[in-house]
Amino acid sequence: MFEHGDRIYNQMMGSCQALCCAVLDIDHFKKVNDTFGHQAGDLALKKVAKLLQEELPVSSVVARIGGEEFCALVPGGKEEVVPLFEGIRRAIADLPLCMASDSKSIRITVSIGISSEPGRNLLDMLSRADAYLYQAKKEGRDRVVF
Repeated sequence: MFEHGDRIYNQMMGSCQALCCAVLDIDHFKKVNDTFGHQAGDLALKKVAKLLQEELPVSSVVARIGGEEFCALVPGGKEEVVPLFEGIRRAIADLPLCMASDSKSIRITVSIGISSEPGRNLLDMLSRADAYLYQAKKEGRDRVVF
């Protein structure tokens, strides 16, 4: 992600186009794994990744950057990108995760931090988005902070 992300970042900054960096974290992911098993956790990761791929513009770069954390570079200003991620957050909260083995359905939520300030480089932008993510967690989870 970082090699491709750096290239996208530099292109967007060089052409003075707006770019946002979003960091998304599945809330209480350890509890999902501990309560429903790793199969449920894997399903949650796959469903979130699929939804991100389907909902984000084709020109976006999406990557899983940690256990339950994803990062997305999305062309556009926060006026366009924040509502997009609000919709993604709601779609994930409404997404039932059906476990075929026992027909249980569980639901997950996500917290999202979005940075629209370019900073000095991609890592700087990612750090800001990560700080907003932690603010979202601190404010109660299942929200977008920018």
